[in-house]
Amino acid sequence: MPTPRLRISSCLILLLAGCALTDPEPPQARVSPVALASVCPDELAGKPYYGNRELLGREHLKWFLSGMANRPKYPRPAAAKGQPGVVLAAIAVSARGNVEGTSIVCAYPAAVFEQSVLQAVRANSYPVYQKDGVALPYEIVVRFLFGAEGDDTLALRP
Repeated sequence: MPTPRLRISSCLILLLAGCALTDPEPPQARVSPVALASVCPDELAGKPYYGNRELLGREHLKWFLSGMANRPKYPRPAAAKGQPGVVLAAIAVSARGNVEGTSIVCAYPAAVFEQSVLQAVRANSYPVYQKDGVALPYEIVVRFLFGAEGDDTLALRP
């Protein structure tokens, strides 16, 4: 007859094996949509990621997003799970309104929404930014919220 010590460790192994086989609710689904905006802090949006460009702030977001005809699509697997997420993307735009660079600054959960954002951002032309009548290259950091809403974001629904 096994000692109680062996029984406990056998039960523990079976319990752990059972946990590995189950598919618990993903932790991302438990994140409040309101908290998503704070996952990628504002400090990340206020610094330049590309050199020699005008850095546009929040006051330019509506103007910038008005030129975004192709919006990111909610990925089907995430939509099916009701999984919310956030992506903060730095976008470099030429003086002619063409995308010259895109970087993911922050994303939660990782490897879920980034591709959708990158594809949509690269598929657009954007408004030309002028200062004193001269078109200038610029960059802007945009927060894309999936499954939530916010004032300074592009909110996307499944």
